[in-house]
Amino acid sequence: MIRMRSFSSAAWIILLVVLGLLFFWNVIFRLCVAIAKRSGHYLPCPVGFVWLTDNPLRRLWMRSVLAWIGLRLGELVLELGAGAGVFTVEAAHRVGPDGKVIALDLQPGMTVRVKTRVREAGLTNVEVLTADAANLPIRDGAIDRAFLVATLSEIPDQHRALTELRRVLKTGGVLSVTEEFLDPDYPLRSKTRARVEATGFILQQSFGNFWVYTLNFGNVRRQQ
Repeated sequence: MIRMRSFSSAAWIILLVVLGLLFFWNVIFRLCVAIAKRSGHYLPCPVGFVWLTDNPLRRLWMRSVLAWIGLRLGELVLELGAGAGVFTVEAAHRVGPDGKVIALDLQPGMTVRVKTRVREAGLTNVEVLTADAANLPIRDGAIDRAFLVATLSEIPDQHRALTELRRVLKTGGVLSVTEEFLDPDYPLRSKTRARVEATGFILQQSFGNFWVYTLNFGNVRRQQ
């Protein structure tokens, strides 16, 4: 009985800690993000909080999201907003040795983590770049598929970033945008669709639910 009570107490403590962290992440930090945006400041996930996005809970739906994104063998893929590389390694496995993933993030602290993760996985088909979404260091029409996970709403000039994505994507290439409710910047599906289609992309597929969804857009019309 003593052991059972001890285990029960420990379980409750862990549960309360987890709930407390979720409360902070979804309420307090969400409020801070909203206030910052009103002041014209957009906040990417701080490097010090990376453990909140790189955890077993998030990995529960990672494979489903990657399946929705639809990565194919041999593709040249751009992961915009790679963060700590939670999706990078699995994405690299899915495109295979004849494909390549360009993992790009604005924060040097994040790209260092991605490089470490890629090196530990023994991958040779990943290129890690530190760059701004508004000025992608990639040639026109080079990318088969680009994907963003909980990233688009963190970008200050989203129209400029989406225009850049149209530039680097091939004609007929795919832009995949995934949003997660646990992200403080989470937008509704309808808002994401309107935002992306305003730059000329065409919605082709929609997956998921309120908590996690993925929208795949076609780069149907090339800019002149």
